[in-house]
Amino acid sequence: MIEFASSNKELKYEQVTINNIEIAYDIQKNEWKDSPDKDNFIRKSSNLKEDNVSFIVYYKNIPIGITGVYSENIDKNSIWLDWFCIIPEFRNKGFGKQVLIDTINYARSLNKYSYFRAETTYWEGRPAISLYDNVMHLKEKYTAEDTGKNKVTLIYTYCFTEKKDYWNNKYLGLNDYYGNLKNIQINKH
Repeated sequence: MIEFASSNKELKYEQVTINNIEIAYDIQKNEWKDSPDKDNFIRKSSNLKEDNVSFIVYYKNIPIGITGVYSENIDKNSIWLDWFCIIPEFRNKGFGKQVLIDTINYARSLNKYSYFRAETTYWEGRPAISLYDNVMHLKEKYTAEDTGKNKVTLIYTYCFTEKKDYWNNKYLGLNDYYGNLKNIQINKH
């Protein structure tokens, strides 16, 4: 079991396993109604890699969110934020910032990466955008792929070193991922 701690002693992180996967999935599908990805949690629940893991965030034993990290073969210097959210009733209380910082610190503790990155398809009013703007060092538009009508994908970077390095539109394969996700959801119905 992979664990990490918060400086807020009332927050606890529990790795997503086959025993608690439904808790993580309930949080995910309520936040991303059009694109939940239970298969992501299933793959990670049997995974022992510390750089490809999801966590349920608990506050006083109440599940309040999810977070996680993953790495990509396209860039060995970066680790990515995965399925990050705080449920609505616990937002605007400082939990999001604390969980994001805890996740960054977890990724830094792996001592394998120079950059912590997050990609997000932006739309007006998305709760995490102001948080990313506040915590992350760099922000850029990702235009290597057209991710949909009236949507702009943003890449945020937190640098673990002095060197500031933008993603610079390296191909991410988002259309393949979202296309596969849509096909999985259609085939399940």
